Amino acid sequence: CPADLNFALGSDMVYHEYAHFVVEEVTHLPYVVGSESAAMSEGLADYFAATINNDPMWGDVIAPSRQRNLQNTLNYQTDMNGQQHNDGMIFSGALWDLRDAIGQEATDELVFNTLFQDRYHFETFMYGMIIEDDDNNDFSDGTPHLAEIITAFDNHGIGPGIANFNGLPLTPEAWIELLGEEPPEGEEEEMLGAYT
Repeated sequence: CPADLNFALGSDMVYHEYAHFVVEEVTHLPYVVGSESAAMSEGLADYFAATINNDPMWGDVIAPSRQRNLQNTLNYQTDMNGQQHNDGMIFSGALWDLRDAIGQEATDELVFNTLFQDRYHFETFMYGMIIEDDDNNDFSDGTPHLAEIITAFDNHGIGPGIANFNGLPLTPEAWIELLGEEPPEGEEEEMLGAYT
């Protein structure tokens, strides 16, 4: 990136950093380096910047050495390496695949509303999206975008995949058992300067 390029002039960077602020205000994703929650923080910031710009490439103009492509085939099983920006592309790739499948408005709404559930892992975020997708308080009949959500995450090695999906829990207790999770342990990185 040329020294005279100011990051504040790039919408990718501005939207990404603002998304970090919004995500932190809505849900506290512990930014523990190497954790899924830190990767989710980066993936969500990339997703919101990309969806606002209607472009799956992040940083290609303002920060080419840091660019990230949300239209990717990165896989949770083979490509996780503990680096939050790399791992975040796995998560944001699943979100972008869902956006391609059901549209920007529906995906943006599902992603934003799921933030209020305090999910710390890629797979539990997927189940949180399924909860948000329910339109009649009856999981016995599925949800409007159930197959698309599961498939988008499965494309990136997250979740059981549609072939192994055994249905949704039908009781609140069963959902708690499925989604019960604790925030990652470890020292959180200071927020100022931790992003991008």
